[in-house]
Amino acid sequence: STTDLQPIITDQFTYLQNAFPKLKHLTPNFGLIDGGTSIVIQGSHFTTASAVSFGGEPATSFIVNSDTSITAIAPAHAAGTVPVIVTTLFG
Repeated sequence: STTDLQPIITDQFTYLQNAFPKLKHLTPNFGLIDGGTSIVIQGSHFTTASAVSFGGEPATSFIVNSDTSITAIAPAHAAGTVPVIVTTLFG
């Protein structure tokens, strides 16, 4: 009978809290123009980090240590102050 039909659940959806990355502190906050400086980035919501950039240039490499810490190798760049951006699943 048609009254016995039940919906079939094929997948699930999970709601998450606001998880945009937030940078709080860089150690050290300077390096040489040749690149290669190991930088510890402290903040929050880093678990899904897919990229780190310095002034628009991708980090030479990076490791997500935890949800609150990333270690990145700064790329070569012209002298000056640049923004550091962590890109995650949420932005």
